[in-house]
Amino acid sequence: FLVILFLLFHLTFSENLFFLGGLFSDVSPSFEGTMFEGLFWTDAGINSPGVILQNFVINTTDWLSEVVAGWLSSAPGWVSGLIVDGVLAGVFAVLSFVPQILLLFLFFSILEDTGYMARIAFILDRIFRKMGLSGRAFLPMIMGFGCSVPAMINTRTLADEEERIATVRVIPFFSCGAKLPILTAIAGCICELFDFKYVDFITYSMYCVGILTAIVTIILMKKTVMRGKSSPFIMELPQYHMPQAKSLLIHLWDKLKGYVKKAFTIILASTIVIWFLQSFTWDWKYIEQANPNDVVSETYDTMLEEDVAFKALVDIVDEDGENGYTEEGGLDALLEDAAALEEEYEEADDTDKPSILAELAKYNAVLVPLYSESYNAYLDIVNDPDYKDTSDSILAGLGKLIQPIFTPLGFGKNLNENGWVFGVSAVTGLIAKENVIATFAVLAQCSEDVPADVEEFMDLCTVASDEEGVDASIRMINNTGIEDSGKWPALIAFIVFNMTTIPCFAAMATARGELSKKKFWGTVAFWLGTSYIASMVVFVCLRWWWPIALVAALGVGTCFGIHYFNKYRDAKGVANN
Repeated sequence: FLVILFLLFHLTFSENLFFLGGLFSDVSPSFEGTMFEGLFWTDAGINSPGVILQNFVINTTDWLSEVVAGWLSSAPGWVSGLIVDGVLAGVFAVLSFVPQILLLFLFFSILEDTGYMARIAFILDRIFRKMGLSGRAFLPMIMGFGCSVPAMINTRTLADEEERIATVRVIPFFSCGAKLPILTAIAGCICELFDFKYVDFITYSMYCVGILTAIVTIILMKKTVMRGKSSPFIMELPQYHMPQAKSLLIHLWDKLKGYVKKAFTIILASTIVIWFLQSFTWDWKYIEQANPNDVVSETYDTMLEEDVAFKALVDIVDEDGENGYTEEGGLDALLEDAAALEEEYEEADDTDKPSILAELAKYNAVLVPLYSESYNAYLDIVNDPDYKDTSDSILAGLGKLIQPIFTPLGFGKNLNENGWVFGVSAVTGLIAKENVIATFAVLAQCSEDVPADVEEFMDLCTVASDEEGVDASIRMINNTGIEDSGKWPALIAFIVFNMTTIPCFAAMATARGELSKKKFWGTVAFWLGTSYIASMVVFVCLRWWWPIALVAALGVGTCFGIHYFNKYRDAKGVANN
């Protein structure tokens, strides 16, 4: 079963199918230079069927967003932002989950229809019975490592209502792949800033914390608010048989229809609300924050058209147009080739370095005037008296308001005036958990002073384009003072909070579809309370160590208190009867 489970997740989520990445390290991405670049494979390896389907949908929706943005280029900024970043972003967020959800459900439906999953549930029932659940609860939980949305939908296989509620509530603790950027970026910061070399240990520990949190909260729920006898586990073990195609399609359609129907309105409305809070100031002015990389790109196109001397320099390194530096997207190719040359220079022998250095000089002849002109253009934008950035937004104001709440977690008022960014990034992460680190890249640009020279401007460009988020996170850590006050335990607590708190809007919408209104809002409160307590315990214990004994004592005291309270309640119930 573990091998089959690995294969299902591997075929759905892997970007290095069957670990063949080494064979593709020197191979160009599929459909290179087109909107579907990297659809089937990249230098990391072959994409799994699930990733191929998801990439196709995402690339298509990104292209549609660009087309619509082009149509609205002459419209006011807030109109384009509302339609592209609000409405379309919400619609496309729903669609982006569909391919992998359907594929994962197809695989599990096949296992279910063959009679295999019934046997797995039977085997695991004895283990889960000790926590007050049945063996069928294992599958939705383990699916949470892939994506919380199909995991929550799969709780429909659970017959007992309380078991379904408990399972839905703990699924987000089994961290999905969308939370991995938070883990890798913050763990990378800890290793770089605090000279800790075991980033894999941090990552593994955070997954273990999530699983432990799930186990503890299930037991507490079953001993308190959901106390009662577990329903008997009665099921038929059917003979193995081939799955019915018609049955599979009906099953898939039913789950897809339920997801889209429930998720569409919630995700769309939530995305628009977050966009509005990010895009407007308290006096209703629309924010058009200057992205340094966009300024460089626009400056590059302008200089190619208007500066003959600059174009001549580009033609020198363009090798008769073979590199495409003067075509659409040519700047990206130029920067990639320059970076590759610099890396080649660092690794080359002394005999090869002069020739590489001469080639680099041609690229620098283009990049020096480009960044100098871009820096001046950037200064013109940000020094305008009417210029507003994200730090002036309504969301930033709310972040400053709620900042004290996170003080016991290590990233609240104990930080400086920029400490609000941690709370804001957690809020934007509700759209998608990848947004937590992406928000750092945006806020890193407005939490610092205006670049004093071209070199600082180039550093800002690097932060804004940092895909892994380590540079942006380091910049934010330095800007907020967390390195000196909360230190690395505060960063660990930040990871724990984001991995156990309210999941993305898609998962919330799915939970709303699976639970009653009252139970749903109780579940939201449960996620918030659990993540707050878990991250606070982690911060306090790692920061000072001695509270570990106090936390252990409180835990033991709580267990005894629950035990004797239940014993008293049972005795009182017997007396009344």
